[in-house]
Amino acid sequence: GPLRDDDVGPAIKSLDQFRQMLRLVHVVTALLGEESVVADLDLAARAKRSQQVMRAYGYLVSRRPEPLEALRIQVEQYADDLDLVGMTGRQFAQTYPARVVWRYTIREGLHLLLGLPLALWGLGNHLIPYQITAMAVRLIAPPPAAEATYKLSAALVLYPLCWAGQGWLAWRFGGGWLLALFLASLIPTGFFALTWQERLWRFRREARGYFHFLGNRDLRHRLIKRRRAILEEVNALSRLVPESVLEGAANGQS
Repeated sequence: GPLRDDDVGPAIKSLDQFRQMLRLVHVVTALLGEESVVADLDLAARAKRSQQVMRAYGYLVSRRPEPLEALRIQVEQYADDLDLVGMTGRQFAQTYPARVVWRYTIREGLHLLLGLPLALWGLGNHLIPYQITAMAVRLIAPPPAAEATYKLSAALVLYPLCWAGQGWLAWRFGGGWLLALFLASLIPTGFFALTWQERLWRFRREARGYFHFLGNRDLRHRLIKRRRAILEEVNALSRLVPESVLEGAANGQS
């Protein structure tokens, strides 16, 4: 069922504490999912696991604050190290021989290189209206809460105007065939540019992680050791939480 206020516990009194709790819940939920026999749980199962972790946190935060805080510090350090190497826990738990890393790097690099011209075409078609929209919103300087609304409203006006201008230039300097090419490629190349950028970001992140492990074999062993210690502590603390709490009963009772 949906989370109630008592699921997170009365001891959480500040926004900073709430953010720390969310980070802990997110990382622990991911760790438990990586340890699951079923690699890809459906959305409902993942949501249920996240709720159980949050309820356990709400139960323990006022009853076992010292070990919970120690766990939070371990989790923060572990998450920071994962961000540094650019990998998920499931990825670094596997082994990556040097030939596999180089094969992955060459394959993904070649795909990105071949897709670069089309990605640049898509970026070029949308870069001008994007920059003009951003500049217009900066000049208007709306309140932070309304900034997204202003961006959307400006984009609905400025993007079509810019595309019309670009279409006119295409017709002026290339004739009807260039105008037709521009119009036909406008939307598809925009989506392609977005997926290409996401693939580039993922490639940079994963390649950095792979080469971190190739250059420092001890790093992988340290992370695995830290991961095991966190899981052992999570299991130990979870045994202190009544099953009724995990299933959503009021956790204010001992």
